[in-house]
Amino acid sequence: MPWSQQAKSYPGRYIDSNRLLLVIAIMALMAYGIAGLAIWIIYQARLEQYSQNLLGAAQNKVALLEYVTRQHYEKEHDQPPAPGNDTSGLADYPLSEPERVEILEHFAQAVGGSGSFRLTGENLLVYTVGNKLTITSSREGDEVNDYGLSSTEMDEPLRRALAGESGTIIARDYRGKRVIAALVPLPQLGAAMVVKMDMTEFSAPYRRAAIITLLVGTLLIIGSGVFCWREGHRIIGKLAASESRYRTLMDNVPLCVFLKDGNGHYLTANRYFYLRYGVDKKSIPEMSDHAIFPPEVARKHINDDQRVLEEGITLTGYETQMLNGEERIIRYLKCPLKNDEGEPKGIVGIHQDVTQDRRNSEALKQLNAELESQVRKRTAQLELANRELESFAYSVSHDLRAPLRAMAGFSEALKEEYENSFDATAADYIKRIHRATGNMAELIDSLLSLSRSTTGELKVVPLDLSRMAADVVDDLRSASPDHRPQVQIAPNLNAEGDSRLIRNVLENLIGNAWKYTRLSADPQIEIGSAMTRPPDEGGEETAEIEAFFVRDNGAGFDMTYANKLFRPFQRLHTEKEFQGSGIGLATVERIIHRHNGQIWAHSEPGRGATFYFTLDQLA
Repeated sequence: MPWSQQAKSYPGRYIDSNRLLLVIAIMALMAYGIAGLAIWIIYQARLEQYSQNLLGAAQNKVALLEYVTRQHYEKEHDQPPAPGNDTSGLADYPLSEPERVEILEHFAQAVGGSGSFRLTGENLLVYTVGNKLTITSSREGDEVNDYGLSSTEMDEPLRRALAGESGTIIARDYRGKRVIAALVPLPQLGAAMVVKMDMTEFSAPYRRAAIITLLVGTLLIIGSGVFCWREGHRIIGKLAASESRYRTLMDNVPLCVFLKDGNGHYLTANRYFYLRYGVDKKSIPEMSDHAIFPPEVARKHINDDQRVLEEGITLTGYETQMLNGEERIIRYLKCPLKNDEGEPKGIVGIHQDVTQDRRNSEALKQLNAELESQVRKRTAQLELANRELESFAYSVSHDLRAPLRAMAGFSEALKEEYENSFDATAADYIKRIHRATGNMAELIDSLLSLSRSTTGELKVVPLDLSRMAADVVDDLRSASPDHRPQVQIAPNLNAEGDSRLIRNVLENLIGNAWKYTRLSADPQIEIGSAMTRPPDEGGEETAEIEAFFVRDNGAGFDMTYANKLFRPFQRLHTEKEFQGSGIGLATVERIIHRHNGQIWAHSEPGRGATFYFTLDQLA
């Protein structure tokens, strides 16, 4: 868009070009006036000074004439002047007519040969001889002219000087040119001295200064105009771009945005407003709420507008509108549009259709209520299942232990009473039955422990893992006096958790280390804490965290099968190598998970194993 059209599209809002040109013109006239006044003041001062200089030059020449007259008189009359008359006028020296003419002619020769000053400067001596008027000029080539006493050719300065006027005047000379002239009359000699110069020469520097000022001022005005034009072009371009960005933003905001003036009339709105309310963009200016909304809605909008303008507040709320025969819920916001003095002069408003959000919110509330109901049902079912599982575990433990005790008792009775009657095969069978019943009892105890690890309420208390580990080691030393590994327990291993369950964790982990170091030449077990990186679900390492560990230098295992470690009844060593039920680590993992912790292991076959676990972030 051309700049002129862009400027017309912003009437009175950003730049008033006519006002700008008027300001430039006024400033130019003021600059011309100030410069002209300064030149005029300098001109007048210089004119006064130059007038005094011309008058002084004329008086100096007259003083010379007086000196010559005195010298001539004293010489011709052999009569010295009276004492104190050195400064007396020519009236003190009565001269005869021939003497006066001789002196004036002699002085005229001096004036004629004195030369001119400047370009147009001129010294003139005028005197009378009889009825003739003689004028002598200092300009080269000028001859002495004789005029009649009534001649009209004599110029104004000479005429006024002969008439006895003294001082400086500005008048026209015998050439018809304006001159500045110094007049010194000599009535005793019937003569007058005039020193003059053309005003054109005197005024030339000031004319040049005025012309230069005019030219410079004109150039400055033209430069300022060009600068203002370019700046206006640039500013209008920026404003047009800003307007385009503003309009693009307004039209693409999925809200109804509008502006009103202080009288409640619409100034502008965005595309969503036009589409939602069916308003023509060209007709929106000066339109009121009564032209868009039903009467009751329009009255409410007008009342809200008055509150915003009078109190300077921001109003928010909800209202119901009928759009295309459907009831819609509209969230509105209105805030004051303030001028530079901070006074409200209009209103910025936003309408947002929240009907679907309300419906989604109601649906979400209903869904949450249904989910909460299902969770309560599932929780009740889970609690019932846990109670049944716990009851089943105790029942299994009780019901299975009785036949196992019977089997163990009868097999032991057979062995004691009929041992001498059994051959080697029968004795081996009896021994196997007895061992199997022991393993079965141990398995039942492990299953019962696994069941208890996932049921019941956690009783979280501060734990001293160092002391708890020492108690577990003491119990193992008492149960296995023939196995004496070197055990190192770090001090101040503190945590929080259920003491019964965490004791079970340490019993299983330290018990495994105790068991799997049985075949080591120099068995060592270490319990402590360290900064380490737990593996994530993909097997990759993560950031370092502090974890407790139980480390041994026993049999170890192949990490390829590490995924089987914490599964029930999964064993990485045979029953012949190391006894066990395969339940302990599964129980440990469930206890750790109940404490919102992690457990993992690192190992190499024949080089021991390290089990890490954390107990932070309890539920």
